[in-house]
Amino acid sequence: MAGLDVKRRGERQIKTRLASSDTALQRSNTYGFFSRLYEGEPTEKFINELKKPKISEVLQELGLVLDEVNTGENAAKDLSFEYVRLFVGTGPKHAAPWESVYTDERQVGEKTVRGLMWGNSTVRVIKTYKELGYEPVEKFKDMPDHIAVELDFMQNLCLDEAKAIDAKEEKKEKYFQVSQQVFLEKHLLPWIDKFVEE
Repeated sequence: MAGLDVKRRGERQIKTRLASSDTALQRSNTYGFFSRLYEGEPTEKFINELKKPKISEVLQELGLVLDEVNTGENAAKDLSFEYVRLFVGTGPKHAAPWESVYTDERQVGEKTVRGLMWGNSTVRVIKTYKELGYEPVEKFKDMPDHIAVELDFMQNLCLDEAKAIDAKEEKKEKYFQVSQQVFLEKHLLPWIDKFVEE
């Protein structure tokens, strides 16, 4: 009987580990999706991907309703205009997609200046990327604290966690879990709400 209990316990552990790997992959895919949303103006190809039933289902699980997204003939053009208006700043109100704009400040005389790029937070982000062997894509080399890059970094950490789980490398698994938590707490969470509000 005792041998049977051990076997059952072992089966549960295997199922739990598989579920954890699947969960890490789901988080990786979610971060990747949002990274793609912010990396640049939407293309026709990306819009067509959004129309696929599997993607639509995932979006609904996230509380996003595809019916609200323009998927018509001029969708790419319309969404490109919106992307530029929101994130590049051709209008009176835009949301700067860089961590440093929200978290860094500098004293200039008696005034505190906020909204600066390439501050201390950018330097810390670069250091974290190097420590974990991450290299942003060429397009973002000069903007390492861009929301798309930070989300892509999280995508990669989740993917590394899933690989460690599958390889039964518990130390690596824990390392990547802790790395995700630390990066979230130090880099994404301090500014993401302000970014979304804008």
